[in-house]
Amino acid sequence: MPNIIEISTGEISVGRNGDVISTLGIGSCVAVCLYDKTSRIGGMIHAMLPTRSGGTINEDQEKGKFVDEAIMQLIAEMERAGARKERLTAKLVGGANMFEIFSDGIGQKNVKSAKKILSLLNVPVEGESTGGSNGRSTRFSIDNGIVEVIVRM
Repeated sequence: MPNIIEISTGEISVGRNGDVISTLGIGSCVAVCLYDKTSRIGGMIHAMLPTRSGGTINEDQEKGKFVDEAIMQLIAEMERAGARKERLTAKLVGGANMFEIFSDGIGQKNVKSAKKILSLLNVPVEGESTGGSNGRSTRFSIDNGIVEVIVRM
């Protein structure tokens, strides 16, 4: 039976072979799943804003709030666990426009931020379920790198 690790908005988690990382209620947020197939180490963030626009860091409260910072932190934690950055691949989930009344495009900005930092770090994006107007939930199996996405209608 797998070890289920549930994360919420603004959280980061790293798992090993046998773990499943999941998160619910991904709307305009973006979940980024990183995987090292060789070491079977994976991790996920559930971030809500593309980047920090100023201010100070409250590490306990904002550990995974910003897409770019959360990806950097996730990679560091995965490397400490034994993963290698040059072997990582990514899958993205979320970035929806949940309410037509809001046209700020925060979901698209979150996805764009994730793709930008991953590109700068030479981490290829192998798959994504992003955009649209529906929320999602996801389960990431560290055994095989499979990311299951449930779209909420």
